[in-house]
Amino acid sequence: LDLASAPNFRPTFKQFSWLTSLLGLVGCAALIFGLRPAYACGVALACCSLVIALHLLSPAASEPKWGSLSQALIFHQ
Repeated sequence: LDLASAPNFRPTFKQFSWLTSLLGLVGCAALIFGLRPAYACGVALACCSLVIALHLLSPAASEPKWGSLSQALIFHQ
């Protein structure tokens, strides 16, 4: 994590678990898809396209001296 300089998320409250995070994600996704499905699909497609473009066009792919963007995306929490 130090090599990629990826920030870490360390919650301090006791009720935190992966299940509460998943519940929040599902709730937010359901709300945005319930309100504006076309916008939600567009934003999801744009975000996925941006991540794929950053992965493929990263300068680290040609110069291995820099940290890998793929590793930073994997470890980003």
